[in-house]
Amino acid sequence: MPKLENENRAKYILDDVTVKVVDTLLDNPSIPYSKSQLAEAADISRDALYRRWDALVENNIVKKSDVESGGDYWELDQDSEKVEAIAKLLH
Repeated sequence: MPKLENENRAKYILDDVTVKVVDTLLDNPSIPYSKSQLAEAADISRDALYRRWDALVENNIVKKSDVESGGDYWELDQDSEKVEAIAKLLH
């Protein structure tokens, strides 16, 4: 199967909300976000983000940031092979 067909198929599997989240994180990989901040930056509802949150963490797309601010902050898991693969598909 040609590479382009595989890429198009993979893009189809990623839903719009997940693409927006990952794209936002790829554009700003070193910025730690709270979940609310990430939803706002990605222009999605918090509810939509929360429904996908466990999958984003379990698939090593996001990881907890080392920011010491009293709250939970998250950032792109730049060491993840899945992030690298998604980045190639989106950009």
